Amino acid sequence: QHWIRLQGYRESSQRVYLAMFARFCQWLDEQSVRLDHCSSAHIAAFLAVANPNLPEQRRAPQTGRQRQQYVRLLERVFAHLGTLGWVGQNPGRQAGVERVGAGSDQPTRFLNAEEREAVIALVLSRLATLGPVSADLENWVAYRDLALVAATLGAGLKPGQLSSLSLNCIDLEQGVIDHSVAAHSHRAILLPFAREALAAWLAVLQRLHQESGSMAGRAGGTPEQWRRSQLVFVADRSGRGFGRFSLTQRLHVSSIFRRIQGFLEEAGVTGSRASPQTLRNTYAALLIDGGASTMELVTCLGLSTAVTAQRIRASWAAAYSARAEQL
Repeated sequence: QHWIRLQGYRESSQRVYLAMFARFCQWLDEQSVRLDHCSSAHIAAFLAVANPNLPEQRRAPQTGRQRQQYVRLLERVFAHLGTLGWVGQNPGRQAGVERVGAGSDQPTRFLNAEEREAVIALVLSRLATLGPVSADLENWVAYRDLALVAATLGAGLKPGQLSSLSLNCIDLEQGVIDHSVAAHSHRAILLPFAREALAAWLAVLQRLHQESGSMAGRAGGTPEQWRRSQLVFVADRSGRGFGRFSLTQRLHVSSIFRRIQGFLEEAGVTGSRASPQTLRNTYAALLIDGGASTMELVTCLGLSTAVTAQRIRASWAAAYSARAEQL
């Protein structure tokens, strides 16, 4: 953990890399192989195994990109161990030379126009069906889940970002979600349909806070401090889920993934990679079609480099060209 913190990665990336390395060590332990006896063959065998930590319906061989991320991570880890006195070949570097994990992924998926309109239409029709918030707030989960879809397709947020999003990040008047952190700008432009779904959910959320009495407890700080401490997407409507206990009731990333995926199935969007990432890709495509520059993509998607934005643009151009040839 100390070494990974010194690498200059964002906190979210540090958590991902720590989880990746922990899973590799767990696999080695299951094979009764010590870390200092690991070889490139062990890395290849590990990368061929589906992730056992995922739910059954999501288990699949890792993508080429994920496998290559593992190879690069392990190469750096073993190089670091060498500076601490470990002697031996770097199995991560050897795996790279042997092109372990190399291979082509499926093309990046974007929703086509029909799929996109089906998702947006279902969000808006559900909002219309729900109508005014009932006195007992029995439909609060439905409003929340519509807002989850809206913030993914209409603002490009990832499940992890949705899980940690606080009320002060959303400015419906300006039409933006600002999820920026120190030295990293992330200011997503909200698409029109997304504003409507988020506005409805925020109205419900305010009622939930009033019901639990948590808003009355903000006297100890400013309204802005209170908003900074309150999650947008909560898992519990009880008093335990709000106020100073709200962080223990955040909606888990896996729950967000399943709820968005379930909504896509209801909208008729199925098949390979029907997931939040596809909605995020589609948000990027809508920005590109709207004339967004590379740096605007970086800001709206919260990307760390312009290179990633250029790759997304190239992927969208390739997907658009492929569809045009099919017509």
